[in-house]
Amino acid sequence: MSSLYNYDIGEIDIGKLTAAIGLDLRFQGFNECFPKILKRNLWNTIQFTRRHQLLSHPAYQERLIPPLARTAIFDMFTRSIAAQRVEMIIDFKQLISTAGTKFEIPLLQDKSASWPSDLMDVVLNSYRPSDLEPRPMNIDPMSDPYELFYDFGYLQDLLHLRCYLRIEHLRMLLEIRRLELAKHGMTEDQHTALSKLGEWTSNTAIAYLDMVVYSTILNLGDKVSPVPHLLVLDTLVKLQNDLGWMVTTFVRPGISLIPAGHALELPVIINDLCAMVEKHSIDIVKSYNEHEVHIPPGCAPSAVATIPAVVPSLAPPRAHLNMIR
Repeated sequence: MSSLYNYDIGEIDIGKLTAAIGLDLRFQGFNECFPKILKRNLWNTIQFTRRHQLLSHPAYQERLIPPLARTAIFDMFTRSIAAQRVEMIIDFKQLISTAGTKFEIPLLQDKSASWPSDLMDVVLNSYRPSDLEPRPMNIDPMSDPYELFYDFGYLQDLLHLRCYLRIEHLRMLLEIRRLELAKHGMTEDQHTALSKLGEWTSNTAIAYLDMVVYSTILNLGDKVSPVPHLLVLDTLVKLQNDLGWMVTTFVRPGISLIPAGHALELPVIINDLCAMVEKHSIDIVKSYNEHEVHIPPGCAPSAVATIPAVVPSLAPPRAHLNMIR
């Protein structure tokens, strides 16, 4: 699995796709059975926009196709960690979100969750900087953006480097805060400091999760069509959400994490992928709709699948992080 160019969506086997992404869990933080209700909403919306010939318009594709991709990747990831009996703190609304669109699904309860501080507290305590440090990454601003963003290895390297730089920046902010408090004879625990750093902590936690999700799906082996396209689309949308920071963060003099020229092409590449996936959107949502999620009667929302703590085994091993060339 080297490049998306090696994969053609072709004809989708709905049975295999359903088996690949089906999941029967309910997650803490959602009012109703999840992901069944999200899939049902996607199913209804895709059917409606198809019937009224709206989904061929790029504006509708940009709103609907990325959540379609993220739902599949989310299912595959959670299925993988559930199989490993891994417990972790994740506010799942950060992984699956249609917020800001006219098709927003009103599922969420507590919008002020402390998951970023909880997650990063464990990550910072579990890993020394040398445990996560990647080797230097060769970023050529003159290279073809399509070849780069379609390259699975490049995306993995980019996510790892972004995560590492985010974590190191967060460590620096924590140290600055510690020194400022020390001047006044004050101290605070790391979790409290992380909570007060707010957006810096949240963005670092999201970068860490993006890296883990991508690495998990990439290492699952053979991919059922159109999973490779969904994985790349979901990843590029996540990178686009952090584009401002990545363009202004330099890995060496004059070279940013994502060069400005590549950043300009990223929305175009995402639109192209949305158009590819849109042609098969009905088959994809059929695979969602055919899988019924069984929840035992009377279960509280958190009784079936609560996510109480992070364990170090969630992180990609050092061998994966050292794949950067």
